[in-house]
Amino acid sequence: MPVQFDTNRTRVVVKDKGVNFTGTFSKETKQFVDNRYVVLRKFIPQDLIDLTLDTWKTIENDPEIYRATFVHEKEPIPNTPEQSLDTSDGCYCFPPAVGLHSWLKKELQKVLDFRIRETYSYSRKYVRGAYLRSHTDRPSCEVSATICLDYKSDDGTPWSIWVQNDKNYLGEADCQNHIYEVSQKHNQRERLKNGAKKVDLEVGDVLLYQGPNIPHWRDEFLGDYSYHMFLHFWNATGQLSEMEGMVVENELHRLTGGVGRGKSLIDWDGRKDRYDRSEDHKQQYMEWISKVWNNTSAEDKCKFVNNYEKYEENE
Repeated sequence: MPVQFDTNRTRVVVKDKGVNFTGTFSKETKQFVDNRYVVLRKFIPQDLIDLTLDTWKTIENDPEIYRATFVHEKEPIPNTPEQSLDTSDGCYCFPPAVGLHSWLKKELQKVLDFRIRETYSYSRKYVRGAYLRSHTDRPSCEVSATICLDYKSDDGTPWSIWVQNDKNYLGEADCQNHIYEVSQKHNQRERLKNGAKKVDLEVGDVLLYQGPNIPHWRDEFLGDYSYHMFLHFWNATGQLSEMEGMVVENELHRLTGGVGRGKSLIDWDGRKDRYDRSEDHKQQYMEWISKVWNNTSAEDKCKFVNNYEKYEENE
């Protein structure tokens, strides 16, 4: 008796280095590949949200510990409007986010059909008047998750995030002013006409998106506070690992003559492991950004980051 095909999965043909083989995509993987983002509703249990937020607010309630952990951000994104300056505090690899990052990776692997590895997390509390200018991200954010832990807005609804996924913007990302001009600068009607989507995330929802490939932004926040975490990954089964200098030689890599996968330069955002928060340990990675990434053509960047051309739907 034939095995019944799971209708929640899509048959695909994978064309890799002259060899074709068949497989399937989950609906979440297909949406991420086709639309460049996917919304995972009620993905994080409330108990885990509460645990993370309780830790955050306890630290926040101790000024000495808080100021040793968080940085007051005058301008989180360049060219932020003057009225929105000084409206956020942020922390790179905040300890509670490190734990949530690890948990989320394991849970995402249950719904995604490619292997992800952690790069870094960033936590930020926004207050009234905050604004996130339209931008695209660096390669460490190839697969990005944004979540809201808590908010208090004037109208009781979450602070919307916009994504513009009508095409791949990676080739245009060298000019972030251009990214703003073609996205956030427009009014809502023009944005929707141009292919932008407004996404509202309640606590526990996850927006998973292609950070370097699609502009994303938030307009002015009308409310008292909004707590957010941004958890970033890279696709270890994609083409990014094939960029020059991306694989760092280690014992496995040396003993197998380059066949065994070595540590990637982008793992942990260039740090030695998930617990390392030192900027000093990122020097090799930042040199790679300067010498290789910044000197790679727009066309070639598109070949390496979120390139899913080898997958074709098999009707």
